[in-house]
Amino acid sequence: MSTATGEVLGLTQSIAYAQHLAEQARLHGPDGNQSYLARLAACRVTGDGLTTGHSMQNAFAAAAIAAAAHATELGKQTSIQEQYDVNPDAGDKTYLTGADGTDPAVAAATDEPAERSERDVLARGAYIGPGPLRWQRDRAREWDAGRVDADQRAAAYAHADQVLADRAQVAAGPGADRQETMRENGVLRCPPWCPQDDDEHDHEAHIGPGSTFTTADGDTVTVRPRVSWWSDIEPAVEMTVTPGEHSDGTLVLTAAELGRLQQLSSEVLAEAQQQHGDDALASGKPAYPGAYSEAVDAAHDVDDPAAAAAAIDLQDRASGYDLTADTHDDGDGPYLDWSSRTEAGVRHLEVSDGEDAIGLSLTTPELQQLRDDIGRLVGAVNDGEPDPGIMYSDDDGAYIDWSTTEDGVRYVEFGDGDDAVQLELTDAQLRELHQRLALQLQLDAQDSDR
Repeated sequence: MSTATGEVLGLTQSIAYAQHLAEQARLHGPDGNQSYLARLAACRVTGDGLTTGHSMQNAFAAAAIAAAAHATELGKQTSIQEQYDVNPDAGDKTYLTGADGTDPAVAAATDEPAERSERDVLARGAYIGPGPLRWQRDRAREWDAGRVDADQRAAAYAHADQVLADRAQVAAGPGADRQETMRENGVLRCPPWCPQDDDEHDHEAHIGPGSTFTTADGDTVTVRPRVSWWSDIEPAVEMTVTPGEHSDGTLVLTAAELGRLQQLSSEVLAEAQQQHGDDALASGKPAYPGAYSEAVDAAHDVDDPAAAAAAIDLQDRASGYDLTADTHDDGDGPYLDWSSRTEAGVRHLEVSDGEDAIGLSLTTPELQQLRDDIGRLVGAVNDGEPDPGIMYSDDDGAYIDWSTTEDGVRYVEFGDGDDAVQLELTDAQLRELHQRLALQLQLDAQDSDR
């Protein structure tokens, strides 16, 4: 391979990467996914549910335009390879050649994510939430890429704090003082409006923004209001001194500088005293799940986090089956999604092989029949009935055919009367599918009993 070819390898792959992003974004925009909003409307989704759907598709359309423009601009720079012979510094050679052995597009896609704390994991899970599988995958990508609205991010972390707080409360046992429990387990935090860093919560005080002046010797003096989270501790002023370049460590103040320090300290202290005496929620007191209930002398209901997590997991497993989850593949792969209803007692089953998708409607008896037929196939149902190998639906020629098997893999074809997609399912995946269908029917039965 010539030097010139090697020099444009990274740029060429980056262009392909941007073109791929543009193509994928178009698929999720208004032109590429017209039926999505129609399905929402058919499920009786109205108001903000449809409005945010429009906004989401428009965002994908804008992303497609941006990615296509990026690919175009990168394409204009391919001529740099022709200029290297006369000017070796014509462009960023490290980028264009991938001199470190890594193409920038590949690096962006393969960087190992930083290890998440338990609070981070809980917040991410709260943002993704239960729902249609493709929607969950999109939400996970939004979170991981940092494309989450600040209010939504704050709400997700508030949920995480709630889970951590309730978990600590359950472990502390009945009758444990909640505020002390939060203190012992490090759940206490400043109110959301507080600008201080997270590591400053360890001081158990709200430390506000500072006021600063610089002395004639170049030392920087900063004073900040410090309001304890506890009402029996008086507010105070925190002072820090940053020595100047030629400082010997001694703070020397002129009369004017001493007056300036006194003025700033008085202003900051007045601010701290005002916060300390404020009983409103946006005060210097600690914020933690259940704090508002205690402020109004009400009990804070504690949910067992394990039970709540089990309920969410049950709902997730019942909503469909993402076959890529078995391989931990974050790409678009095959899935079955029956999380939405077209009408009472009828579920919309969407099936994709990773490229194409079809949809068909299944009534409750048909869903029960599919559960039992798959159950017979995997040995979970032993009622003496033969395996039919195929199931026909009342939905205009729709069918599900699992009669073909080869080398331990069963080929299951789903048809809607016009088009069809085929999935390759192992015995383990068929057993999991049977269990998920059974869970869905159990939840539907519980809903109908309420």
